[in-house]
Amino acid sequence: MDRRFNLVLVLCFIFFVSGCAGAVAPKADTESAAPIETAWGTHHSDYKRDSMHPGPIDVPLKKTWKRSVRTFYQRFFKLSVPDTSSSPIVYDNILYAGSPGNRFFAFDLTSGKTVWKFKPKSPVNGAPTVDGDKVCFGTVNTVFHCLDRKSGAELWKMDAKAEILAAPVIAEGRVFMLSEDNRLYALDAATGKKLWGASSPSGETVLPRLVNSPAYADGRLYVMFSDGYLAALDASTGRELWQARSTGNYLADRGARHAPLLGGSMVYAIDYGGYVTAYDAISGEKKIRYDITGVSDFAIKDGVFYAATNERMTAMTASTGEVLWISDMPKDSTVSFLAMSGNHIFVFRNAKHRPLGIKRLEKDVSYITVYSATDGTVVWEKKFGTYMLSEPALFNGGAAFIDRKGRLYVFKAPV
Repeated sequence: MDRRFNLVLVLCFIFFVSGCAGAVAPKADTESAAPIETAWGTHHSDYKRDSMHPGPIDVPLKKTWKRSVRTFYQRFFKLSVPDTSSSPIVYDNILYAGSPGNRFFAFDLTSGKTVWKFKPKSPVNGAPTVDGDKVCFGTVNTVFHCLDRKSGAELWKMDAKAEILAAPVIAEGRVFMLSEDNRLYALDAATGKKLWGASSPSGETVLPRLVNSPAYADGRLYVMFSDGYLAALDASTGRELWQARSTGNYLADRGARHAPLLGGSMVYAIDYGGYVTAYDAISGEKKIRYDITGVSDFAIKDGVFYAATNERMTAMTASTGEVLWISDMPKDSTVSFLAMSGNHIFVFRNAKHRPLGIKRLEKDVSYITVYSATDGTVVWEKKFGTYMLSEPALFNGGAAFIDRKGRLYVFKAPV
């Protein structure tokens, strides 16, 4: 009896400490900071999925605060996190992030203090979207949640019958949500009522697990389905407008970007050979395939196509594919994400570091490398002793990401 009683006391203590730990906010490195404008409200920044921050971000960046988005139980027993993670997003000076510990957080971007916390019944591994008064996201156990962004109160929820990793689109009074069984849903934004559903033309059911958020513009949705079909749909009815067989084996390219990108009159996607292909957004006609393979991520700005592979950064004229410059990437690293701000290209990489070449001492590291968009020269680079798991968010003054251990980092330029 005494042993059982002691065990109960220990468990009560652990859960008490867990609750206290979740309530403690870190101290920011700076006493105060200027207000941060709305910046990065969904996966890949906006509904064009262009990974573009509109204003410049000064470098170098300095870590100002970090928080663990795992539960105390996960940290105490050193439980690993999934191979995907909810990407942080920034909206009106609030940073939103999901957690593998069945939590969804709103943090004050300046101080790191918790504004509110919502508790779904399973991990949040996909990227959320904030738009207007709503923040919406999916979960591992197939439930899609829509919350009031200021209070965290649940407005409605919907069971998609499949895991949800893609960030939704909130437009036209509707929420468009893609689940991992290749089903795209249009839901009433006020009630969550299903308005229509659509799926990939292939009908395949065994699919890779991908974060392939739909793009949206001018009443059209552009979806890269997990079976490799790129399709354009009428957002009002779900009617298919065109389709293209873009990829043949996504499983071989899981490290690459899977969301389509809208740029001007084109929609861009990485195809089966690791090349980027541009399609006419209205007709679906293939326009150009850029002569660079193994692309992990890319961006389009001011008529220039920027592509990152694990070997190099390349800039090309977007309309012709003419090479403007090439900059070699450091060896033995893997490009995770690319984003742009002003004249800077931010490339986020992961690598293994072996002190003195000893394998037993090997550890994960990550890098933020900033290139000049003009000529590809390295403007700044920073190494971190962690593995970057989520796509980063850029905001006025800095960047944020979540690592493999479920730690949320926020970096800002010194004031």
